[in-house]
Amino acid sequence: MFSFRSVVLLLALVIAVSAGTNKEGLAFLAKKAAEEGVVKLDSGLMYKEITAGGNSGKKAKINTPCECHYAGTLINGVEFDSSYKRGQVILYAVNKICFLTF
Repeated sequence: MFSFRSVVLLLALVIAVSAGTNKEGLAFLAKKAAEEGVVKLDSGLMYKEITAGGNSGKKAKINTPCECHYAGTLINGVEFDSSYKRGQVILYAVNKICFLTF
């Protein structure tokens, strides 16, 4: 198993779930997408790498399990989930992350 203990995924700033498509939500998503270091994928997923996982030179493949920390927040800043607070990383393979939008 390949791991990135220090890699942080701000899971889409998991905002797709809470922002929806209302005017306030769309403005929030646009603001987040413009922040320094935020990467926005074609799918709409946004993330920001806080700390890279070392200098081993290894690279994860799409199905490589990676250990990640994350925090999910609503657009008003209320945190609804955090692996940091639980003190436990989550194991994800890049191709196994999915997001539900409402």
